[in-house]
Amino acid sequence: MNHAPRTLLLLAALLAAVPALHAQGRKTTRAITPADLRTRLERIAHDSMLGREPGGIGNFRTTEYIAAEFKRLGLEPAGEHGTWFQTVPFVRVQPDSAMRVSAGGTDLVAGTDYLLAGQPMALRRLEHVPSVFGGPLNDSTRWLPADSVAGRVVVLTLVPGRSGTRQANALGPYLGNPRFARATLIAVVALDVLGPERIAMAMAGRLTTDTTLRSGGMPILYVTPAAAEVMLGRLLGATAVGTAGKPIDATIGHARSATAWPARNVIAVLRGNDRKFRRAYVALTAHNDHVGFDHAPADHDSIRAFDRVVRPMGADSPNRPATAQEMLQVRTILDTLRKIRPARPDSIRNGADDDGSGTVSILEIAERMVAERKQLRRSI
Repeated sequence: MNHAPRTLLLLAALLAAVPALHAQGRKTTRAITPADLRTRLERIAHDSMLGREPGGIGNFRTTEYIAAEFKRLGLEPAGEHGTWFQTVPFVRVQPDSAMRVSAGGTDLVAGTDYLLAGQPMALRRLEHVPSVFGGPLNDSTRWLPADSVAGRVVVLTLVPGRSGTRQANALGPYLGNPRFARATLIAVVALDVLGPERIAMAMAGRLTTDTTLRSGGMPILYVTPAAAEVMLGRLLGATAVGTAGKPIDATIGHARSATAWPARNVIAVLRGNDRKFRRAYVALTAHNDHVGFDHAPADHDSIRAFDRVVRPMGADSPNRPATAQEMLQVRTILDTLRKIRPARPDSIRNGADDDGSGTVSILEIAERMVAERKQLRRSI
């Protein structure tokens, strides 16, 4: 953020990484009250704000609302070029639409058979690259020698962990092992354990301020068991480590695209009155964005019941499995709700806590400080 010499205390709603402007609530008062906070929060955390993802229409509308409130309260704009806003240069990076993968002439489908993982990379072509079964990724005692994977597409499975299930988390240390450094591509049989939402999010791409698409690095695919069997030309359960598979042809990589709407910080100044201290700055910040919405809706009441029992403090509660007793409580709550209404599919991540609460607190603090501005020594 650019702290101009003329600003003393910045009131800012800043972007951190997740609503409705048309929803008209009651007028707020000069005092900081629960009712005022609720009025503001119900506005920016409304479903119509679509989770306030940076670069989306909901987040854009939220920043318009914040700026309008700053203006109504009589603050001074402290953004770029005399505006209220500072644009954050986000771009979306997603799998390139030109991406293709085939094994022995059989085409695989992106998002269904395979998913491009790893760091953003420039589009590259693989032509008739031999493949080999490398065994389980998470069991280094069964890995092939480095020379046996050099210049090949290496298909790797996952064996169940201590929980008895296959997990696709924390694979980085395995994939970054020097044993695989000379492979042309790694295909991990893990797509079937990711879940539909993670797959949809990966296909939709992610926001970043890094516009670099790397020309080097190891391409990594998550594939389904069926896709792995197409690549190897045989059943996984009947394939020995080191068995050669089919030749792979592929065009893989990422593409960049602009966001539909600008992602913005909103910055305002309330000047202090003490000549000695008014050029000192006190910055109050919150982030106005959230994470958007899911592509695979879930049952609203089930999530609410689970969180009330297992994660009562929301994001501040540990993310852990429920106990048998807790699941009984969840089921009791859900059964009660089902007597009132049917299931309600929900995909919006409203972000009331993260960080809608912080954003509306900034507005409430600003309104209170404007009412008492004669007492301000430093600028805010």
